[in-house]
This record gives sequence, C-alpha cells and structure tokens, in this order.
Amino acid sequence: MEALSYLRARHVLLILDSCQSGLALTAGDGLKDDASLNEMSQLVEDMARNPSRLVVTSAQSDQSAYDGGPVEGHSLFTGYLVEGLRRASEGGIRDTLNTERGGLVTSELFDYVQQRVLAFDVDEFDDAYAEAVSFLNADTDQTREFREAMERALAAEDEAEDAPRAWYLRFLEATIEGDEDLAEEVTALRRLQEFAEGNVPLPDDLAAPLVARMLRSAEKLCAREACAAGAGQ
Repeated sequence: MEALSYLRARHVLLILDSCQSGLALTAGDGLKDDASLNEMSQLVEDMARNPSRLVVTSAQSDQSAYDGGPVEGHSLFTGYLVEGLRRASEGGIRDTLNTERGGLVTSELFDYVQQRVLAFDVDEFDDAYAEAVSFLNADTDQTREFREAMERALAAEDEAEDAPRAWYLRFLEATIEGDEDLAEEVTALRRLQEFAEGNVPLPDDLAAPLVARMLRSAEKLCAREACAAGAGQ
C-alpha cells in the first residue's frame, strides 16, 4: 500500500489473485445500489478528478485461492474476472456505465465476480491435493505446508472417487521420512497397485508398471530393515 501511494498515476486498480491476498487492504468506491444512472455517472465523473487507489483480493488473509473455473488456464477468480470483463464489454452486467465508451463501474464488476466465485462448486479435495503436490515439488522445503494440505485433502476425501490420490499422498508423505516410514510406504503402494489391477485410474504422474516397480523395491528394502510385518497391517 505504501508503494502504491508513490505511483504518479491518478487512478490505480490493484488486483491480487493469490493465497492469503486478503492481507492487503481494500477500499470501495462508495456507489449506492439504489443510485440512478445519472447520479452514478456524476459520481464517477467526480471521482475521476481525485486520485484513487483500489485493491481487490481473491482470498482472505488466511484463505487459499482456488484453481479451476470458467476459463481454462486461469484460476477461479481470474476466470470470472475475464468473464465479467467480456460481459461488461457487451453491456451484460447490471448498471454497467458506458461500456461502449470503455467506462466500467468497478463495484459492479467485482460484485459480479464475487457472486460467481461464492456460487462456484469447489472440490475441496481437488484443491487441497493440487496444493499438497505443489508444495512437495517446490524448490524450497515446504514439508510442513505439504502435510497441512494433505490433511485437508484427506478430511475432504470421497473414498469412492478420491482414494487413489489420497493413498498417493500417503505414499508421498512416507517417502519424506525415508527408512523410518518404509512400512507405510509399502502399504500405500500395495493399495495403489490394487487400484491399478482393478482398472481404477491412478494419479496423472503414476502408471501401473511404475507402481509395481516401486512396490518391489520398497518391499525388498523393507524386508532388509525388518519392517515387513508392519507393512502387512
């Protein structure tokens, strides 16, 4: 916010689409829902003469931002933002001002985005699973964040649909501890092999032959480390 105050531009709109983006401060434009079109137009003209800073965030300060949405390749928030801008350019948002001349009331746009985001049916398991894998693949050690995301995924798991990925997360967690969690690693791989043999789809970065090879390797190592009994439980 301090950096924004130094910008020479008269009007600045900052959009933050990231986890915990709500740490930034937000401000409204003060427009009233029941104002007439002429009154709102006059308010916009009055505001245009004064400097303004508006910050919009896609998540609260302690909240994750969701992936997926109406526009492929974009997050949930950005997807609806793009959709809203397109609709606004066609005059499709309620009370949008002068869209044919490039004018747009930000309160109407972000009210549209907010309502669509809140109404979107987010798959909590999918989101937590993707987040956990990203933490494990990060350049820095984010083991704690991985485990937190994994626990959220397991809490939201639908055993009929999400079980293969849930067991893959358990396998990944076991590999973090190395030899200490060999028994858990073998157990997870055996479950993944059962899914593969039953023609249940595995996570994208796994294949049945790979699971079989990893299981054989883990079982041999587990036998040498005398952990096979624990793996069979």
